[in-house]
Amino acid sequence: MAKENEEPKSGMESLIDKLRKAKKKPSDWVFVPRRKKFDKARVMVEDGEAKLVGDGSGGFKTHRVRPPLTIRVQQFRGLGSKGEIQGGYRPQAEGSWTAEEILEAMLEMSKNPACEIVPYEAREMGKEAKDAEMNLITERKLRLDAEDKLRALEDDGAAKDRRIKELEEAAKGMKK
Repeated sequence: MAKENEEPKSGMESLIDKLRKAKKKPSDWVFVPRRKKFDKARVMVEDGEAKLVGDGSGGFKTHRVRPPLTIRVQQFRGLGSKGEIQGGYRPQAEGSWTAEEILEAMLEMSKNPACEIVPYEAREMGKEAKDAEMNLITERKLRLDAEDKLRALEDDGAAKDRRIKELEEAAKGMKK
C-alpha cells in the first residue's frame, strides 16, 4: 500500500540509493561540482546567525553571532596512481556538524538539480571522457573474460592430470 503512494525516483535519487549500498563511510564519498567547467563550487550547509545591535546614535547595525557553514568543493583533478580520486570534497566534521550529518545534507542538496554539487559518480562529463570511460569498461570486460577462460583451461588441465594419476594408481593396484 505504501508503495502506491510513493513518487517515482528521479535519476539522481536512484543513483544515490545505489551508491548508499556500496559506500558505508562518509570518507568513501567524494563530491565534485556538477558542471565540468566549474573550478570550484561553494555550498552553504547551515545559515549563519546575526542580530541587530544599536549603534549608539539611534540606528542599528548587524552583528554576526555565528557565521554560515559553507563548504568549498574543488574540481575533479584526476586519478592517482593507486586509483584514488584527486580533488573534490570528502565529507568531514565541520563546525558542530559530524561527518555523517554533512554527508546527509550534501546528498539531500545533490538531489536538487539547481545545486552545484553531486557525488563523483554523477558528475557531468564531456563526450571524450564518456567515450574513454566506455573504452575502459569494454577493455576491462574483455580482460576479465580472458582471465576466466584462462582459469577454466588451467582447471581443465589440472583435472586431466588428476584423472591420469588416478588411472596410474589404479593400474598399479591391478598389477599387484
